Amino acid sequence: MEASSASRNPSTSTTPDEQRRKKRIHLVRHGVTHMNVYLTKNPYGGRGFEDPLDFDTRLTPRGVEQARSLSSRTAELLKLTPSKSSSSPSSFAVVVSPLTRALQTASLAFPSLVDESRRSSSRGGEATAATANATTTTMVSLALARERVWLSSDVGRPRSSLSSEFPHVCFADLPPCDSPWWHGGAEAAAGRVRLEPAGAFRRRVAALREALLSRPEDEIALVSHAGVLEALTGGRFFHNCELVTLMGEELLRVDIVGGDGVEEEEEDGVEGDGFLF
Repeated sequence: MEASSASRNPSTSTTPDEQRRKKRIHLVRHGVTHMNVYLTKNPYGGRGFEDPLDFDTRLTPRGVEQARSLSSRTAELLKLTPSKSSSSPSSFAVVVSPLTRALQTASLAFPSLVDESRRSSSRGGEATAATANATTTTMVSLALARERVWLSSDVGRPRSSLSSEFPHVCFADLPPCDSPWWHGGAEAAAGRVRLEPAGAFRRRVAALREALLSRPEDEIALVSHAGVLEALTGGRFFHNCELVTLMGEELLRVDIVGGDGVEEEEEDGVEGDGFLF
């Protein structure tokens, strides 16, 4: 049963702590990717396993259809969000990992936001924090939401490349001079991919949780990855394009988990399960 309009608007006469606890967070994993398919046929860590060097992997046709199929559910979420005046902050935000598979999923799952962004930006070009805040609902990239770096598929692209393909997304969070925002930086982009240390990954997920709960919106959709969502929810596995809604107070009770493998940057070797990515 859906909550009433009043209960879905935590910003009404509540303290900052109550607002954090009463936020509704909609967690979404991206659709099936080419790397997912490769890993099904070539188990990660198996004998003779090789990284296919599928940098910043994309959705397969099946993954595209999965993401599109979410649009009816997301439309209901947007419809149920209490409206605010244009001078007020948006009451709903879509926060998305800057890896292409997540950006594709968010764009296909929230088509009305893509159209809305295009209409609100008459001059075109890259979405900015100012133009994002001017729209009814925002779609913003957040590097904290990226997947843990395991393989080439978790190495991203520069901001300029992303903003060109996804002009409706605000990439203000990413470095402005096309500097790497993923673990391993230029070395990873050149093919020398190293596993992101477990401790650093868990700290990043904790920072992601804080960033989500500190946003001004009443409801937030996070489009991210299996590893991140598993860590954020205390071990829950997410299928491709699965959508799960939690309250802020539920996220606050969770102990961040995940990050099997090396704890420190200096250690070599790659361990862990290969079903993430």
